[in-house]
Amino acid sequence: MANRDTPMQWEDYSPSERKSIAAEINRIGKNTKTNAAESVAGLRATESKESNKQSNREKAGKKANVIESIAGTFKNKPITLQGAANRRREAFGRAIDYARNEETTIPGAGWYVDHSESIQQTRGDIPFRNAAAAAAAFSPGKDPKVDELPAFAELAKLHNEDHSVIVDNTSSKVRDLSSQDLARFATQAAAENSANAERTVVSSSETFHVAGRPHERMTVKGINAMRGVTSPETTNDPMTAPKTSSYFHATADAGEASLEEKIDYESIARHLVTGDPNQGMLMFSAKEPGKPAKNSILSPDHATAEDTWMQAISSGQELSAKKNGRNFSPAKRAVDKSGPGDMASFQKRNTNLPKVAEITGVGAVHAFNNKATRQAASDMGPVSFDQFGQNIGVPSIMMQEVSWTQARREAGGDAPFNASQREKAKADNAAASKRRKNESGTQDSLFD
Repeated sequence: MANRDTPMQWEDYSPSERKSIAAEINRIGKNTKTNAAESVAGLRATESKESNKQSNREKAGKKANVIESIAGTFKNKPITLQGAANRRREAFGRAIDYARNEETTIPGAGWYVDHSESIQQTRGDIPFRNAAAAAAAFSPGKDPKVDELPAFAELAKLHNEDHSVIVDNTSSKVRDLSSQDLARFATQAAAENSANAERTVVSSSETFHVAGRPHERMTVKGINAMRGVTSPETTNDPMTAPKTSSYFHATADAGEASLEEKIDYESIARHLVTGDPNQGMLMFSAKEPGKPAKNSILSPDHATAEDTWMQAISSGQELSAKKNGRNFSPAKRAVDKSGPGDMASFQKRNTNLPKVAEITGVGAVHAFNNKATRQAASDMGPVSFDQFGQNIGVPSIMMQEVSWTQARREAGGDAPFNASQREKAKADNAAASKRRKNESGTQDSLFD
């Protein structure tokens, strides 16, 4: 079990273990509103403890303020596997509706294919799977396009130009490297003519120094993956970091998918918008009858990255609400770290899971949510049928990437989409103003 390359899935647990995992997650959901006061108290304790780092105290205080201000929006809502699947399917359906109304593709469909191509463009000489593992190590950042990809690109540049990145046993911890830090370090290294500097061997410490500043585990993992110190499959531990491990597998398998698989994947997404389940589809990647391989992007059972946005969908809390004219997401706030519905509060001792290190609470929560995603994909029913008469379903990766994108958009958590919507609104307002002028007979100024 310790040698697994992929996170545990629901079927890897016994029926009695699945029952106890589901009961513990249900408990978290049905006490979300009740737990708000306890959540605030815990955050206030972190804020007031003088021995804590100042930045952590400030962060806890801000989070406590937010939870206090929106506590009335939380609900005590039991979380069931079928309920979590239904909410994913509903989000997926809203994404299809958007695509039909806007006459465009389904938002988020093909996200991992696009993501893998971005990594391909900046990896240089780093083997692709190593590069995908390194990028996945950065994925706990706020936004893949804002944090993960820029940070990966700059660190890959340092690696490929043979700049020295020193890792030592300093124990102090500060924030992880930002893409701006890395860009600055790359420039500084070039200015110091250190292109031929000998690389320092990476130690197993949790921190490392660039230009004399310590940084945390995440970037060390990325460096280890780039250099091949760790294998791509073990850089992000499947048992203790199932989300980043699944994220790596989705990215790597999308990047290594054949052209035929990618064409078929696009065809499924397009058929969901404009096709009919009674219309057949030619699946170019299907050479003979049978299910797609489990590591295929077309698989209904592929590992999926179940982060806090996916947990927010599972929670059944409102994805979007307004307070004092501002949008916020009760669901995301509930499941965030130290929130009243934080699934990390899963207590393994409340289950009958075996008392071994390899079976983790975080792994059990991830397996539950991955099953909800796969169940949602199955519940969508056949999209079409192939040349062998076999039903074609929604791939599990597609269900995850689309419902994730839809949830973030509805909650206002997709910065590029928010910016595009503001530009669209501005253009629509300008067009409406011009129409009103034309209808009233007022001519535009020659100098407009």
